[in-house]
Amino acid sequence: MNDAYNCESGENTERAIGEMTDSINKAKDDANAIIEENIKYEEEHRLKEGDLFEPIADRELFNCYAYAIGVTTSFLYPLYWEGSYKPPPSYSVDTLLMHFLLGHAGEEWQTGEAKPLASQDSTIEDGWYRIAMRLAFDYNGVPYDYHFWKQDPKTGEWWNKHGSGKIQYLGKINPDNTNNCGWTLGTKIYSSETRYVAFKEKFWSINP
Repeated sequence: MNDAYNCESGENTERAIGEMTDSINKAKDDANAIIEENIKYEEEHRLKEGDLFEPIADRELFNCYAYAIGVTTSFLYPLYWEGSYKPPPSYSVDTLLMHFLLGHAGEEWQTGEAKPLASQDSTIEDGWYRIAMRLAFDYNGVPYDYHFWKQDPKTGEWWNKHGSGKIQYLGKINPDNTNNCGWTLGTKIYSSETRYVAFKEKFWSINP
């Protein structure tokens, strides 16, 4: 009698252990399936370099420079030269930096404070963000346009806007590298060295 009881009890125990093991394995499989689905979702919805966004503000009203300093109501330029916003032939990226820092004192659109940075890795204070700038040259080496990026101080991701176009996500890329979509627009390549400033203003990427 005792032998029969012990045998039945052992079988019940083994069955219970087997059912528990199956339950644990199923829970693991379900958890892995959820993780895989989450990874797939994140991959499908993760921002990619070059992704474009339509801002709430009218994008026809502001360009790369305005976007970099947080203005949405006007096309802005770092200089005015002989009745034209086109850089003069002798213009350099260091002159561009100087004009940015001077800030066109007295202009209504001027916002924030700016100070030069030695590189993209230079430390910035809380409440500031980085702006990168470059020049584009024609086939004769004459400068004819400038462009600006800005960096989210929390994520390290760069953003830009070409002219009246949509806002463009660039991601965690190297602004010193010319070979990315941020420094190209069609056949136009912003090929000068990169200059950096720290800018004190509220940062926003897609909408103010």
